[in-house]
Amino acid sequence: MNIQNYFTKIYQLNSWQSNESKSGPGSERNNNTICNLINIVLNLINMNLVDNTTLTLVDCPCGDFNWIDLLFSSILKNTKIKTIKYYAYDIVPDLLEKFNSITKIDNVEYNFNVLDITTQIPIKSDLIICKELFIHLSFNDIKKTINNFINSESTYFVSNDFENIENIDINEYKNNCLGECRPVCLTLPPFNLCNYIIDYQDYKGYNLKNINLL
Repeated sequence: MNIQNYFTKIYQLNSWQSNESKSGPGSERNNNTICNLINIVLNLINMNLVDNTTLTLVDCPCGDFNWIDLLFSSILKNTKIKTIKYYAYDIVPDLLEKFNSITKIDNVEYNFNVLDITTQIPIKSDLIICKELFIHLSFNDIKKTINNFINSESTYFVSNDFENIENIDINEYKNNCLGECRPVCLTLPPFNLCNYIIDYQDYKGYNLKNINLL
């Protein structure tokens, strides 16, 4: 099964079985991973983008936008950012309808595009957030994704990054394994991204300018 059909089927069948978000429990508003992501983004902005008043933010994959207003509100309240240029990318075409129906908040410019991050390059940005993607991808597709982040000429990216685990590959995207996942540590082989600039709980932040193509 190709990767777009795989993730589209997961979304349509609600394979991650959340009553709140078809993007899964990790997109539920009260989930700890949302709080952790917001905290590391705020810390990164206040440490490394402290003089910015405009933030160009790429969200890939964006999922169903169930929690994203929490991030926007936190950034606008707790940093010097006054305007957020938000570029949401996902491989699931059905999310366009969801995007068009979400409540937009002031001082955020919203954009959505269907994109396969393993083969396409997103817009240049100050920060890419990549929540709970690598746990579902093969090693090869993780490497291709990181390379596309680098080739976008963006500055920073934040992703889930688990410690004290052994990286295990996923070889195929199979119909009988919809939603398969496992933890991934980017600082271990075969990725070896040891130069992270910030970490918080199950997330790490990296300066893409300091990462070589994988």
